[in-house]
Amino acid sequence: MPAVGRSVRDLMRARIPPDTSNTTGMPYVFPGYAATGRMKNTIVAGPVEERGDGVYAVRVGLMRGARKIDYIKAHVHERGAHIYPVRAKSLRFVINGEVIFAQHVWIRPKRWASSAWDEAIVRTPEILRQRFMEMYGKYR
Repeated sequence: MPAVGRSVRDLMRARIPPDTSNTTGMPYVFPGYAATGRMKNTIVAGPVEERGDGVYAVRVGLMRGARKIDYIKAHVHERGAHIYPVRAKSLRFVINGEVIFAQHVWIRPKRWASSAWDEAIVRTPEILRQRFMEMYGKYR
C-alpha cells in the first residue's frame, strides 16, 4: 500500500511543471500557470491506515505545515478562480519585459489533483501486482 501512496503522490507531482520557464519571461513561473513549481515538494503520501475488514487507506495531499499560500495555490489550480487586487487598484504583471495591468485575471482549472486520482484508480491494480512481484515473485 505505501507503493500506491507514493505512486499517487508522484502522479500529482508530475502534473506540476518545473520551476522555471523562459516562455513567459517570468522567473520561477511555468507557462500558463501562476504558481511556482515549489508546490510540488509539499505533496506527500502519508502512512497506510488499516480501517478494518481488510480496508486500507493512504492519504495523499499537501503536507501538514505547508504554507497557507500553498493550500490556496493548490485549490486555485485545481478548481480555477478569479484573482482580484487586494492592496492596489490593479494587478501588475511583467511578461517578456512588458508591464501589464489587469483589474482581475481568471486562472483556469487544471484538475491536476483529480486527474492524478483518476489515473491512480485505473493504475492501482497494476501498481500492487508489480510491487507484489518485486517482493514475492522469486518465491513462486
